[in-house]
Amino acid sequence: MSCHFVDLMGATLFVDALSLGFWAWLGYVMTVQIHAVLWEGRSWKFFLINTTNALVSILAVTLVLTLWV
Repeated sequence: MSCHFVDLMGATLFVDALSLGFWAWLGYVMTVQIHAVLWEGRSWKFFLINTTNALVSILAVTLVLTLWV
């Protein structure tokens, strides 16, 4: 995710950053990692650990990029 994407979305506030991070996580991470549970037979616990880690990371990045720039 780059600063250009944050500018394009018009995110300027704390809440905007969290919303942008959530939607990016839902659209990119969640959709890519759900296949491991559905077709590879991995556990839901494994899925939740991985996706939660990615969510926290993406939220941190969007907060930094939104509030820093």
